Amino acid sequence: MFKYSFIVPVYNVGKKLKKGFESIINQTYDNWELICVDDGSTDDTATIIKEYSKDNEKIKYVYQENSGPGMARNTGIKICNGDYVCFMDADDYIEKDYLMSVDKKMQDNEFDVLFLDLLLEKENGKVYQNIKFEKFSQKSSDELVKLLVSNKLPWGAYNKVVKKKIIKKCEFSKLAVGEEILFTFDVIYNSKTFGSLNKAVYHYVHNENGQHKKGGDDPWKPVISVIENHLEKLNIKEKYKKELTDLVAKSVIISLYRCFLLYSYNDAVKRIKEVISFYDDRYNVLGIDSKRLSKSYRIIFSLIKHNKYLLLFCICKFRSLK
Repeated sequence: MFKYSFIVPVYNVGKKLKKGFESIINQTYDNWELICVDDGSTDDTATIIKEYSKDNEKIKYVYQENSGPGMARNTGIKICNGDYVCFMDADDYIEKDYLMSVDKKMQDNEFDVLFLDLLLEKENGKVYQNIKFEKFSQKSSDELVKLLVSNKLPWGAYNKVVKKKIIKKCEFSKLAVGEEILFTFDVIYNSKTFGSLNKAVYHYVHNENGQHKKGGDDPWKPVISVIENHLEKLNIKEKYKKELTDLVAKSVIISLYRCFLLYSYNDAVKRIKEVISFYDDRYNVLGIDSKRLSKSYRIIFSLIKHNKYLLLFCICKFRSLK
């Protein structure tokens, strides 16, 4: 029996695996297992993983037909043996004292969920942001659910360590974008105690061809549908209605940005109006309380309401060049 299980989904990552794998193998704390779920890779990924695992019984290789990262993580959850579960994306890596720091914190307080600070970095290793989670650890489950639904709490699985007894109740969705929201919702919803490591031990490497480019011109539409259906299933949709509308508002802005990058100006405006009409009919997104929006979002929605699409087009194009 291991105390910590790492679950890492992989798909055609090849030699990019090395840094992340070795950051786990070289931990200063050694009571861990690594479950690597190969989501149907067609390159040399399997060969590389098997090379690591042949001399290390703590590394488990599992193959499945291509089903997406969410389904790969679900496979890992089903077979993990640790008391606590950690997640890592294949092209990310962790500090060598990740587990030692986590275990010391858990000895003092056996949290259901322990949040980890993140270092966001580019593929060249340059760190461009340090995301801290201490403020979230001081909130209740209900407060965190509200922040999660409104996208004010990151959805990712990699920024937390979770008790296995909690995680066995949760699963990732099949979505191509935002597959973590359902999982993280259930983790937070079923947990009572939260802590924060207050130390950046996880390096999130920004991949130029990553998830943020998937999903077409309205990438969060399926995400909204999944979380709305889940709220209805739990009979709590009305309780989180405002937060759901907040999520819709952000979805509109993401769609607006995608449309201006994907299409000509006239085609983009036509598509944006279709998207806004859909969300406004269903969620009254144009009637959202502006006090709930950030300053930049208030400006964007004001421009939308006044049909200042040319200005929005220029803003989006300028942002894409940064």
